Amino acid sequence: MGSEALRSYVEQLLHPYSPYYSNGVLNSEGMTLLRVIAREVLASHPYMRARFAKARRLRDYEHVSTLMRDVLAMIKLTANLALQGG
Repeated sequence: MGSEALRSYVEQLLHPYSPYYSNGVLNSEGMTLLRVIAREVLASHPYMRARFAKARRLRDYEHVSTLMRDVLAMIKLTANLALQGG
């Protein structure tokens, strides 16, 4: 999966009124999207496993959005490093 697709998925979970949330909690479609994101991120950043586990367990917007903001920052940092050749 490319970083653009991953970024798109992350941004969808950052929106509190997206169809992936019901009453402020991830629904089954949101959990599926979180699983896809986790699989891609954990392949290269296994130290984030506990944070993904907590987000899956609690499922609320606060925890998921905090994690997604960090993932988005990580994606941007990785893209910048790739552009710089590092």
